[in-house]
Amino acid sequence: MPRSISFPADPRLSETFAQRLQTRSAGLRDAASGKDSTLQPRLPSSRLLAGDNPAADAPSMLDFLIAKGAEVNQMQHDADQKVHSLLTGGDVSSAEVLTAVQKADMAFRTLLQVRNKLIEAYRDVLQIQV
Repeated sequence: MPRSISFPADPRLSETFAQRLQTRSAGLRDAASGKDSTLQPRLPSSRLLAGDNPAADAPSMLDFLIAKGAEVNQMQHDADQKVHSLLTGGDVSSAEVLTAVQKADMAFRTLLQVRNKLIEAYRDVLQIQV
């Protein structure tokens, strides 16, 4: 029996994206069970001619960046908690703390470089003369 997909209340996940995801998963579940025979493969050109925007179903770059920013933030909070636990005599090894801190640092530096590249690309677009 297929499970129903439910989404927790998450401000980073837009309502329309969650609805599209639920609709798409329901359609796939119906197609897999043989209930829906209307799913037929279409060529990319027929999708464009029909006015169907293939990019509209994909999550936006903004949603992706917000999710990754939240992941980096969570990694930093976890590393902070492990450092606090180590300093207060908790049951955590120093190697585990060091690894968590280094992972959080690397994730933050990577996110910072992505931000810098996006700003650089934005400035390049601003300098284009039409």
